[in-house]
Amino acid sequence: MRPLPEGLFVCADCGDVRGKTPDGLLSVCFCQGVVCDWCGARSRRPISDHYDPRLGHWLHTPHFILGAHVCPPGTAPREGRPFRALPMDDDLKAYSEAMTRLTFAMVEARTGIRPGPTDDGGDADDEAAPS
Repeated sequence: MRPLPEGLFVCADCGDVRGKTPDGLLSVCFCQGVVCDWCGARSRRPISDHYDPRLGHWLHTPHFILGAHVCPPGTAPREGRPFRALPMDDDLKAYSEAMTRLTFAMVEARTGIRPGPTDDGGDADDEAAPS
């Protein structure tokens, strides 16, 4: 295994690499990911990065990764959302908020539509459909 970059360490709970490097790169372990409420499997937090010491590279977890999850045969789906986010530390919260702001800014720049919820539960720029 390669040496870890400064600021990163092996998580005592899941054995994955976590931490923040001096230049601000954040490695998110499975403990800060999401868990399937149906089968209990843990997955990486969507829209996050992690350092893989075997490869010596940083890897990104895309937003659509949870679509690849399949519960083992015999797992009975229950009501409600199948995934639950696990607790985030302060660095991950700040990263998540920054990525959300960046995504909203990109949508607004490309479409001219300002995304985001309104009091009525619709999008900020939704107009009433003609009757």
